[in-house]
Amino acid sequence: MWSNLIDRAWLFGGKSEANRLLQNSLWRFEPSRSDSQWTSLELDHNMSDSRPSNGAGCNVPILQTGYYLGGIIVSDHWPTHDLHFRHVLTAFNMETETLSSFDVPDFVPIVNQSLIYLNTGRKDGVLVALGSYREQEGKLELVGYAVSVT
Repeated sequence: MWSNLIDRAWLFGGKSEANRLLQNSLWRFEPSRSDSQWTSLELDHNMSDSRPSNGAGCNVPILQTGYYLGGIIVSDHWPTHDLHFRHVLTAFNMETETLSSFDVPDFVPIVNQSLIYLNTGRKDGVLVALGSYREQEGKLELVGYAVSVT
């Protein structure tokens, strides 16, 4: 979940109850609205058709940006329902409500990690992925170090 700390929050990804497959979605929550407070937003064409889970999110209100790193996808569209690991950093622009995706190298932890933002005093700062597992050739391997991803 991401928030601009003013009047909106957004929900992206996540696992469903009983491991049901869910279509990917991006939802906006506006507590000040008296009618339906949740609004479904359209996803860009480059986004997956299923929700990622077990990745890491990070909210950076000062940059009006939210991030989601890695995760696992299971989809109806793959005949075997295999797990597919996301080697992607998704950035959400809170002002334009658009998502962008950036590939990340195989050494970046993408499953059950933590993602934090460090303000470096420059305009953009640094995202750091801590702990977790990285995936290479379909195998998960425990990571014992931090990796900067921006």
